[in-house]
Amino acid sequence: MRAIRQRNITGIQWIAGEAWATVKSLWEEFGDLLSGTLGFGIRRAEEIPGLKQHLSRLRRSNLQDSAFLTEFWEESLNCRLNGSVNTHSHMLRVSYNVYKAVYLVAHALQRMSDCEAGQGPFAVRSVCSESCPPGKRVARRKGKPVCCFDCVTYSLDCTRCPEDMWPNDMRNLCHQKNVEFLSYQEPMGIVLCAGSVLGACLSLLVLVMFYKHRATPVVRANNMELSFFLLLFMATCFLIGLLFIAFGISFALCISCLLAKTVVVLMAFRATLPGSGVMKWFGPSQQRASVLVCTVVQVKIALN
Repeated sequence: MRAIRQRNITGIQWIAGEAWATVKSLWEEFGDLLSGTLGFGIRRAEEIPGLKQHLSRLRRSNLQDSAFLTEFWEESLNCRLNGSVNTHSHMLRVSYNVYKAVYLVAHALQRMSDCEAGQGPFAVRSVCSESCPPGKRVARRKGKPVCCFDCVTYSLDCTRCPEDMWPNDMRNLCHQKNVEFLSYQEPMGIVLCAGSVLGACLSLLVLVMFYKHRATPVVRANNMELSFFLLLFMATCFLIGLLFIAFGISFALCISCLLAKTVVVLMAFRATLPGSGVMKWFGPSQQRASVLVCTVVQVKIALN
């Protein structure tokens, strides 16, 4: 370590064994060089799962296949096998834990090399359930381990997106809604435009004819004022798709005119009875008032 400090060597990732990873004097003197060191504690050899059963089944003929087994045989029986190249002995637990440490570091480096942007290689994942995404909270399952849970919408501190925005899939950000319009060049747009213009032209044509012949008995008997209003707002309804005028109000005016004309027809039939004076209760003033009241109700609904 002194030589490394003299040469000013930095940026080294140290992998330490149990022997010097916890030495206090070493860390007090070279703590700046050992920052980020990975230290591995060594387990006892008898705790290795399945090792005792495996070693009890070994034969001498199997020892030539592995220097590790040869070393173990010599240490256990205090002897030397013919052709052995072992010149010193190690504790079995050290060899086993070095083996695990090498594989641990190799897998960690592999995960780091496969890391994707925004997704770390060391994300904590539960055994039973996946981690909840942003915008969700953990809801524990009764009678299940703590790692088993459901992800539900976290509505206590959630902020709703404005009306002109949508939440994203992760429900942690609002983005602008995409406003789409039907183009006049598309087939559907052409058909709707043609139908709207044709309907409006026919309504206005009938309105002109009614106005031209307004003095005739047919037009006068057909409640001229209501007929004019009905034809005018029918033309407006046809042009809604082109002019973006309030459809609800225009449609309410049409329905109100039809309702008033229907009531007038009913009153006319009842007025033919001897001594009936119902027509005086639904004259032109009452007809206009009924259209106005129905339209005002629709306007209030639209504003709310």
